[in-house]
Amino acid sequence: MVTRATKSSKSAGGRTSGNGAKNPGVAGAEGNVEQIRDILFGTQMRDYESKFSKLESRLAKDISSIRNEINKRLDSLEVYLDDELLSIRDNMKQEKQERSTALREVAQDLKNTQKALEKKISTVETQLDKSIAQLRKQLLEQNKSLTDEIISKHIETTESLDAIAQELRYDKLNRNTMAELLSEIALRISDDPADGGKVEGKGRK
Repeated sequence: MVTRATKSSKSAGGRTSGNGAKNPGVAGAEGNVEQIRDILFGTQMRDYESKFSKLESRLAKDISSIRNEINKRLDSLEVYLDDELLSIRDNMKQEKQERSTALREVAQDLKNTQKALEKKISTVETQLDKSIAQLRKQLLEQNKSLTDEIISKHIETTESLDAIAQELRYDKLNRNTMAELLSEIALRISDDPADGGKVEGKGRK
């Protein structure tokens, strides 16, 4: 077995080393201890070494696999972040364009509304000017009509007053004439000639 060969080789080594500077007894004791240790723990140590070697190999493979997986995930994450950044940039650019378009539309709407209001105000002012002109014309016509009516009434009143005055003058003349006739009649029918003559003379005068 391997242990026996190792034992014999180590014992032989112990004999050859006995010619050295060390004490042959001590060297033989150490060789015996190593032989005993090899007999007791040699197989287990070799098993442990094999297991450790396999474990190291497995750990190295696992670490390499984990490293590769991490690199892949980092690459994927980097690609994802790049895509997300591009998407965010595109969205921001599109949103900026939409806002700019919306602002232009609002500005155009305000401009159109201002034009419509100005046009409406102009129309209202034109209608108001026409209404004021018509009202002024109506007022002038009514003023002229009232003036003509006042003049006509004044003329009629003046004519009526003239007619009344003429009638009054005519009545006054008639009254004087009647008074003279009555006086003359009274003188003629009077019995006193002297008085009649005086009265007649007064009447003639």
